[in-house]
Amino acid sequence: MIRRSIAVLLFVFANNAFGALNVRDCGVREGLFGIDVRANTEAIAKAVERCAAEALGEVRFPAGLWRTGPIHLKSNVYLRLDEGAFIIFEDDPKLCLPVVKTSWEGVECMNYSPLVYAYGCTNVGIVGKGTLAPKMAKWRDWFVGGEIHKRIRGEVFRQMMNGESVEKRVLAERGGYFRPQLIQFNRCGNVLLKDFKIRESPFWTVHLLRCDGVEISGLDSRALGHNSDGINLEKTKNVTVRDCKLHQGDDGVVIKAGRNRDGWDGESKSRNIDIEGVRLVEGHGLLVVGSELSGGVENVTMRNSSQTGASFALFSLKTNSRRGGEIRNILMENCHSDTVRDVVSVRTDSSAYPYPVDVVRRTIIDGITIRDCSVGKASSFCSVKGDKNCLVSNLRLERVKAGVVGTDKIDTSLTRGFNAEGIAFGEIDAEKADWSWDVPKPWYAEYDMSAHLPDAKALEDLGELGDFRLSFDFKAKNEDAALLIRDSGAVSLSRPVGSVASYKPLYDAFDSSKEVQRIEIIVHRRAISVSVNGFEVVCNERLIDFPDKGALRVRGAEISNVVLEPILGQKY
Repeated sequence: MIRRSIAVLLFVFANNAFGALNVRDCGVREGLFGIDVRANTEAIAKAVERCAAEALGEVRFPAGLWRTGPIHLKSNVYLRLDEGAFIIFEDDPKLCLPVVKTSWEGVECMNYSPLVYAYGCTNVGIVGKGTLAPKMAKWRDWFVGGEIHKRIRGEVFRQMMNGESVEKRVLAERGGYFRPQLIQFNRCGNVLLKDFKIRESPFWTVHLLRCDGVEISGLDSRALGHNSDGINLEKTKNVTVRDCKLHQGDDGVVIKAGRNRDGWDGESKSRNIDIEGVRLVEGHGLLVVGSELSGGVENVTMRNSSQTGASFALFSLKTNSRRGGEIRNILMENCHSDTVRDVVSVRTDSSAYPYPVDVVRRTIIDGITIRDCSVGKASSFCSVKGDKNCLVSNLRLERVKAGVVGTDKIDTSLTRGFNAEGIAFGEIDAEKADWSWDVPKPWYAEYDMSAHLPDAKALEDLGELGDFRLSFDFKAKNEDAALLIRDSGAVSLSRPVGSVASYKPLYDAFDSSKEVQRIEIIVHRRAISVSVNGFEVVCNERLIDFPDKGALRVRGAEISNVVLEPILGQKY
């Protein structure tokens, strides 16, 4: 592993000496407006081809806003993101075609291309201080798959169990809303992911599938959508993860090994994984194994890591009687979580969908150690539930502490060789330890960057952007001055009138002592809010297919000091 790591770093440093290939010199256009995204996508693909052919080492994105579709890497090519560089991936499924070999929750298949993708490559990765920032409006619409999604998943699952080839297991364009991963390296070696930021993800955030030799360090990820696992290591070996900050809508660091038959090939084990210094701001669990673990997981260590906020568990393992696989030698050491439902949770009957149960392969679980760990409060200290025919062997809790627990009872009926020593509870109080995942989240977003528009005409071009906050100074020229919001209503912005159609009065919003009022518009999830001088006059009004060109128009006024702030890292 050390030799592999040195080889990766020497490759990167050596190629830096020759200089990277700047996308600006390859015909890629920077900016938010008037950009041909498909042309940018094609130009980036050509830059990657040239970088590989000429052994230039890196495709560099300088500071700026770069709109594109998926980026496919090749061997010996790294993306370098300069500080202040934002790669804004379009939320257009058509740009993610043709389909590629990927996976959906443990089943290998043909689906929409991940937004950064590499297949069968060596010496690849992403480095630098910039940001990957996918637009999310379309993908958020796909968060709820419904019955069609469930049916197609079942069909592909049966194809997998029948041994049909991956090429025949097609998910895309069947109406099931199968979103792409943000980053996927598939069957790659010597992968380096270092120092960049992530702001949102359509599906799993960082996904390593069947990779050998991976270094991940210094990542800052915030992706709070549906199924947005942070770092997902599947059928992958020889991995180090260091000093990453994760803020996820699902699990933090997840170890997987394929679902059912796709993991039973003897080559799908995830092993030799060393994790240290992970800070999970929010997520379902700090370290999670499964539930797709059919190839087996062994030799995983997480140390000196922590989680703030509420989560399901400090450590969680999920499987069922159809998965199979062997789980051995898992160590969690010197880790902390503020609030959890369970400090340690092992479920051997976990299943999200009613797949066929004619195949029985129970999972061997042997050797889980939780040592020198603590939580602020937990409803349950250790929960082992599930199949009485799938006992958990050699589960050890050593010097594990909790400030408040709901109960001190530990049911060991589904374990053998259970050992607990140095367990300490500050207080046993079910009410104080009550766990709730109903954590309120604002519907609005955090704003990570600013883009100053050259003139007021940009008001008519906002249909190209997506979620945003727009602010500007407004000076009424007559009593008919108004901000027109599509056909749903007009915000009358003249001081004598001072009203907002059928919404809220502007009595407190307008500063009658000034000619110029400050307007702020937030568009999120195809809804709109409008504030005047900090007073909200339209609150989260739902609009269909918003924004379109011409959806926002100003009448009878002069506007100035226009500032546009794209929304990245949505909270919902």
